[in-house]
Amino acid sequence: MQLHRSLLAAVALATGLATTATAAVETHTIDPVHSTVSFSLRHLVSKFTGGFTKVSGTIQVDRDDLTKSSVDARI
Repeated sequence: MQLHRSLLAAVALATGLATTATAAVETHTIDPVHSTVSFSLRHLVSKFTGGFTKVSGTIQVDRDDLTKSSVDARI
C-alpha cells in the first residue's frame, strides 16, 4: 500500500512539474493585417526596395530559458 501512495505522489509531482514548465511558454500570433516585411538591396550605385504584404506565423517565448524560444514566420 505504501508503494502505491509513493507512486501516486511521484506521478502527481511529475504532472505538476510538466504543467509548470509548459505554462512558462507564451505563444503570440503574428497579425497579418497589421504586419509587413520589407527589404532593401544595394548593388553598386543602385538601391532597390520591396516588400511582402502576406505575412503569418507564431512566436513562442520561454521566459525561463530564452534559448527554447522560437519564431515561425511565413511570407
